[in-house]
Amino acid sequence: YEDIDEVLARHVLPMADLARSLSAQSKYYRDLDRAAVEALLQEEHERAPHRIAYYISPMLRQPGSFLLSYMTTKPRHEIIEITPKGYRLRHSQLPTPAALIAWFKKHWNDPNISRSAPPPSQ
Repeated sequence: YEDIDEVLARHVLPMADLARSLSAQSKYYRDLDRAAVEALLQEEHERAPHRIAYYISPMLRQPGSFLLSYMTTKPRHEIIEITPKGYRLRHSQLPTPAALIAWFKKHWNDPNISRSAPPPSQ
């Protein structure tokens, strides 16, 4: 890189914009820990068991990453990473939050080739 402005323009600013876009989603919860998200998933699953309940929350210990939590029969958590070119879920690179959610809804039940989220720290 030629200078710090180039790093900002090519990496930091695009990633900040992507994080803001993801945090504007209706299923985004900023202030809930993993246990609270799992309780919400359980409530939503009981109300509509035929639907896949999901929420997105930030991973406070891993900046630039978010947790996609969803429930079919039990809560599951997967990591969404932000890159300068979009969102990475499993091994797919997706350019927008809408594309990310659409991809998840289509592939949620694919064989698990993903990196599962680490268990919560005690």
